[in-house]
Amino acid sequence: MSTDTTQRVVIVVGGAMGIGEAIVERLARDRSTVVIADTDRNERLAQQVADNLVAAGRSVSAETVDISDQGELAALAEATVEIYGRLDAVVYCAGTTPEEDDVDSLVRFSSSEIEGSGGGTIVLISDADDVIDLTREHTSNAVAVHSLAPTTFRILDAV
Repeated sequence: MSTDTTQRVVIVVGGAMGIGEAIVERLARDRSTVVIADTDRNERLAQQVADNLVAAGRSVSAETVDISDQGELAALAEATVEIYGRLDAVVYCAGTTPEEDDVDSLVRFSSSEIEGSGGGTIVLISDADDVIDLTREHTSNAVAVHSLAPTTFRILDAV
């Protein structure tokens, strides 16, 4: 994997399939370094996505993470910065409805690392009202937090 710190480094939580996989593929095609973070249930799928993109010359890795474990989230963000020298963005698109505290932890830990890298973006893809409220709570001058509803993507697919 490339450690070129001039390109964006992005963590995609839930990147093994569906919307998350499409986001991983697009980011990788745009030459971002992508860390796919998914559950042990999707470990094989996440590794397959990473392997396919690495074979195409992209910088992608797959990590197993439990998003309900605040320590694992902190460790993932810290390890990403340690390995690649920065963290520019996090995209949360796990297929389950998250607990507010879990996503709050992800946003809090990631915001700190992103801010330390000079600023960036967090995108939360969820219909949960609590998650949408986090966008206002955590947006700062250095970190923009956005929320998108998956229903938007379903509508676009139908068009």
